[in-house]
Amino acid sequence: MTHTIQSLSRLAWRGAVDALYPHACATCDAAVTEPGLCPACWRDMPFGRGDVCPVCATPQAGAIDGPCDACRASPPPWDDGVAALRYEGAGRGFALALKHADRTRHAPLAADWLARRLRGTAGPGTLVVPVPLHPLRLLTRRYNQSAEIGRHLARLCGADHAPRTLVRTRRTAPQDHRTRADRFANQAGAFRAAVGVEGRHVVLVDDVMASGATMHHCALALRQAGATRITVAALARVASDRAGAITSPHPTS
Repeated sequence: MTHTIQSLSRLAWRGAVDALYPHACATCDAAVTEPGLCPACWRDMPFGRGDVCPVCATPQAGAIDGPCDACRASPPPWDDGVAALRYEGAGRGFALALKHADRTRHAPLAADWLARRLRGTAGPGTLVVPVPLHPLRLLTRRYNQSAEIGRHLARLCGADHAPRTLVRTRRTAPQDHRTRADRFANQAGAFRAAVGVEGRHVVLVDDVMASGATMHHCALALRQAGATRITVAALARVASDRAGAITSPHPTS
């Protein structure tokens, strides 16, 4: 009887708190019944539905059977890839808010969307590795947005979170307004694996994937450390011109 009364009291208290402090939509702050997005923001969010390349996660114009032409012509150093959003409209705003506006509450949502994409791919035994920030950038930003996503993603998938697996060996210049070739050159040699990952399946996590330069050089470091399978997972994927400049404004990877 006492236990029942205590349970009812906790439910009543939780209801009172929710009434006074309702959940807010992650993007517009409108009141919602549970953590997440309001119906309007959900409709506007550009989820990566439809046909995408199973390797680089780039949206395709039509049905695709296997890797896209770009991945066939120049295979990346990872095996497969997923993205939760397209880097446009509300998706771009969501990603930038997580990165630059201290909206770390976006990370659990991002992880949930990615976990759905990774269902059947990541699980116990998988290593979730976020793209690292340079220590000076981490000092100014105070958190690594990719590690925040990775922490929640590992929990949802039952995987191991290993945020110290990769380190940046040097501070790189911003990637904005660079051509694809310049982005790859800028990131060359900027990462190394601090620990071995022999025989492991690694899910490499970043917030935004544009040219793929950051993922490329991180994946090379993981391969050198012994990873047998690498899956890249990005919150948002930029529609890119693989031959030249990036088409979406302000992507950074």
